[in-house]
Amino acid sequence: MRAGGAAISIAAFLSSAAFGCDDARAKEREELVRLSFALERVREAKPLERRDALTALEALTGDATRELRDACARAYRRDLDARTRLAEMRRRMAEPGSGAGEVARRLDEIDGVERDLRAAQLGVTTCLDHEFEARRRLELKRDVPRVTKRDE
Repeated sequence: MRAGGAAISIAAFLSSAAFGCDDARAKEREELVRLSFALERVREAKPLERRDALTALEALTGDATRELRDACARAYRRDLDARTRLAEMRRRMAEPGSGAGEVARRLDEIDGVERDLRAAQLGVTTCLDHEFEARRRLELKRDVPRVTKRDE
């Protein structure tokens, strides 16, 4: 092969490698955009009405954002489960005939649920931080939604 032909082959290889990297980055960006929209849908739902949005989040596919998706889904699922249990306990405590023993037992359960909520909130905050970092790394310009009053 002549020197000119070798230079063209090397340039073609480097060009295709660069496009391969661009394709991978574009795929990762696309996955992150889908993930961000799904997370935004979860965040916008009232805390006790997040089940459908969470199911849609968990159904997303893609290797590039799998770890972030799974961590966020776990945090929001834990938050939803804890809030659901807390609402059910409050409902039971408000029923006529709830004795003092029942109330004491429910208060202990509430303490456990509150611990779960604190852990879930830590996971949600971590989810936001990792999503923001991924957006920064992939240079996505759209703002990341911040935790709203409903998330507290």
